[in-house]
Amino acid sequence: MIVYYGSNMIVDQPRLVRQNRTLDFGYGFYTTTNRKQAVNFAGKVTDRRESGFPCVSMYDVPELDELKSKYKVLIGRLLHMRKVF
Repeated sequence: MIVYYGSNMIVDQPRLVRQNRTLDFGYGFYTTTNRKQAVNFAGKVTDRRESGFPCVSMYDVPELDELKSKYKVLIGRLLHMRKVF
C-alpha cells in the first residue's frame, strides 16, 4: 500500500518524536492514501511555516494485516457531512 506525507521538506525516514503540542488525533506521524490531499497539505504547510518548499514523501508500507499483527492500528474514515435545512 502506498501512503503520502505532505510537508515543507522531504522526510526520508519518519521518526516519532514526542511533541509538546496536541495533534488532532494524538501523537503520531499522519499519512494519507490520497495523493491530492498530500499535495494540498504540502502547500498549506509551506505557506504557514514560510520556509522550505512543498514536498510529498511517498512510502510503500506492508499490507494492513501484517501491520495489525505487529502494532496497534487506528483506521480513520473521513465522514462527509452536509447541512440539512
